[in-house]
Order: sequence, then structure tokens, then C-alpha cells
Amino acid sequence: MQFVLFQNCLIDRHTHHYAEALGWRKACRERGIPLRILAHIDIEESIRKEVDAVPVFPFDGHPTGQFEPATFRLRCFIEMSQIYGRTLHQVVTGASREDVVIVPYATEIEVYGMALWLRSLAAAERPRVVFIFHAPDFGWQWNTGDGKFLGNVAFHRYGAEMVGNLISPDRILFFATNEALCELMSDAMQVPFARCPITVDYFEGKTPSASVDDVTAPRHAHIGIVGDLRREKGSDILPEVLRLFAQARPGKRIFAQVKNAEHGNRLAQALSACPETELETHMGSLPQNSYIQRLQSLDILLLPYLRSRYAYRVSAVYAEAVAYGLATVVPAGSWMAHQIEIGWGAGVIFAEYSAPSIANSLIDASDNTQALKSKTQQQSSAWRQKESTSALVDFLLTQLHSDVQQVIAD
Repeated sequence: MQFVLFQNCLIDRHTHHYAEALGWRKACRERGIPLRILAHIDIEESIRKEVDAVPVFPFDGHPTGQFEPATFRLRCFIEMSQIYGRTLHQVVTGASREDVVIVPYATEIEVYGMALWLRSLAAAERPRVVFIFHAPDFGWQWNTGDGKFLGNVAFHRYGAEMVGNLISPDRILFFATNEALCELMSDAMQVPFARCPITVDYFEGKTPSASVDDVTAPRHAHIGIVGDLRREKGSDILPEVLRLFAQARPGKRIFAQVKNAEHGNRLAQALSACPETELETHMGSLPQNSYIQRLQSLDILLLPYLRSRYAYRVSAVYAEAVAYGLATVVPAGSWMAHQIEIGWGAGVIFAEYSAPSIANSLIDASDNTQALKSKTQQQSSAWRQKESTSALVDFLLTQLHSDVQQVIAD
């Protein structure tokens, strides 16, 4: 028995997928589980060696090519699923019924592509399959009236039906990273879903690759914005939020990871009338070791996110904030807000997506920083035990059939 991880988004160090690959490798090694990682075909060579991955997938799960708008979704679904299935057929050899194939970032494309691959195998060669969903289909529409997604679920349901026709239900596991998403996806796909731990890993000091991306420890910042800054993460509203905050609480140091020079210039211009507030920006991705050190240098993590994008979706950055004992500012109705409400993490929840609302919540968090950080730090150890790749691997072992555990014992 072995785990086979289909990590088609693993390309470089500047995403969660790299840290997760390290986490999967570590967790499986500690438990004596053979692990094979299949990555993107353009994975950096140093990473390929570090995580012992096989370059396989020609796409990272996002639509490629130019399609006529009326048939865009259909052609993406069919053609990308075919590429996925054909790639697995060409590369994955010697499959066994005892193997466990894991799709850590599943969409309808991976589900149907999996069915195409399984169909090419003899029944005795078809492995167990684990699908992990992190988000709903963002082609579905958000209904602000009743808080539900509306949209075409045909591709998801068809993929689930095709997989179910090829292997028995007890050999297929569908998971999602939060309860609300489990309910939504189960309804969409008409298969049982269960919540699983989040694939986040935490490193104290230096990561295993510190020799590659070692950096000088960053300066302390009172407020931090990290990750891939884009519209769903508040890129349009952030300058005004920081301006309002700096006017109300001058002299607080701010760090912002920005996507490009335009984003950095907009923030600098917004704060130009607040000379007592120091702004530090970093353009582009942060190497994993730099990213971790940066998180540890913050007091407050600001997450000015769109509720509609995070109501059914977890935030790995929030998970890391809890693990490192930070205060947070998050949107009402989001997964992050729910975690605060049930006692995992501490922060201030803003009621509406507007600069005044977010800035007022940030002021509140700033005025109560030590109390919020203290509360989060009391939960950090338990959170790390609850939400990590190691916790996920242990969870999978309990969910899989007893004959898998017997193979491990043998």
C-alpha cells in the first residue's frame, strides 16, 4: 500500500502547495507510509528533488486555451478532464487496489478525469480514491438573500456518478475542509461528504529549505497583509482602509505584501498624508521561510476579504495566524468569522465590506491587541494538533478500510 498524491499545482516555493508537499512527505515518513507525489510538469528542479516529486501534469487546474464563451465551461470540463485522465494513464503504472490516490485540490475536472483514468484500468487495478474539496465552483452565483450558491451542478454530479460506476462507494472518499462546504458539495454531487483537517503545516524558525531561501529576520510590524493580494482579498479597498486607520492611530508600522508596483504605489499614496505611519511593502511572492518569519513578526493579520468568496472556503493564512498567535480582522459570515465565534482564534469581525467598517474593526483590534493575541496563543497548540497535514493523514487512516490499516501494521 502506498499514498499517491496528485499535486498538479505544485510548481514553486511561493504557494501553499510547496509547504503542503513538505508536510505530506514528513507525515507519511513518520508513519511509515510510502508516498509518491505527482507534480506539475514545470516544477522547479530544486523542489522536485527536495520533495521527491515526479513532473507529470501539464496544467494546474485552471482553464487553459481560448474557448468560445457560450461553450467555455463545457469545453473546459471535457477537454481538461481528458488531459487529466490521459496524463494519469500515461504516467501512473503498476496501480494496485491497496493504493490510495489522493486529490488534495479537487474540482469537477479532477473527478471526471479520475473516472476516465479508472475506466482505462482493469477492475483489479483500481485504487482507493480520496477527493478533497477546498471551495465551491465559483461559476455558481452567490445569493445574498438566503446565503446560498446557485448554479449548474451537472459537471460535478456527472463526475461523481462516473467514478461511482467504476469503484464501489466504500472505496471512494469525498472530503471538504469545512462543514458548510461539506453540506453544499454533498447536495451538489449527491454523495456523502465529511469534514477533514486543513493541509497547513507550521515550521518554527527555519523551514527544511532554509539553505535555499534563508533571510534576515524581518522587523516587527503592528499590522500585516500577506498572501496573494487580489480583488477577493480586498485589493480595491485596502488603501482607503489603511488611510482611515493611520489617521485614527498614527505611528503604527504596517507591512503589506503586494502583487505589483501599482498596488504598492496605491498604498503609499493613500498613506502619504500620514507621515508618522511607516509602510513596508514586498512585491510578489515570499519564499516559504521568509513568509513564516514575516507572520511571526506581526501583531494583527488583516484579512479584508469578500464574504462571498470565503463563506464556504477556508483561509490557510488565517489558520497560520491562529497557529502563530496573531490577532485577526475578518469578514462577517466567513469561515474565519465562524472560527472566532466558536473559539478558534481571536479577532474583530467587520460587518460590511466597506472601508469605514473594516477600518473601525482594525482600530478595535489595535486597541485590544495584547488581549486578542493572548487568547489566540492559548489555543495555538491545540489548533496545530487539530489542523495540519499530519492530522489529515491520521484522519485518512481512520476513515479508510481496516485492510489499509492492516497493511500498514504488517
